[in-house]
Amino acid sequence: MTGPCTNSEYDVQGTGGAGSVHTATRTYTMPKAGIRVGVGGHVHDGRIDIALERTASGQEICKNTAVYMESMPGMLMDMTGCSNSTSVGAGEQFTTTSRYENDSPLLGVMGIQVSYVHDT
Repeated sequence: MTGPCTNSEYDVQGTGGAGSVHTATRTYTMPKAGIRVGVGGHVHDGRIDIALERTASGQEICKNTAVYMESMPGMLMDMTGCSNSTSVGAGEQFTTTSRYENDSPLLGVMGIQVSYVHDT
């Protein structure tokens, strides 16, 4: 995974065998304090979930889980959302973790989350 406002695609090698999981993480620092009012994510087919947690404590803030089409296995239809409000401190670090299936190669996947924060 790359930094903000740059190419955010990466490849999953698919060398883990049946049932294996590829994990990619990115940690970022909040520039201002506020109230996080929502979290949204963007991923590609093959994704399991993408989670946001407070880096220092490991407290999970949000987990967006993949919802696949029953009629077309493997075709990502939607993902669950999060709308719980949480406070964030200026300088506080958060980690996003994206998980994909790792039993076959996946090219150009993404693991992006956007947090909506109201300044306090």
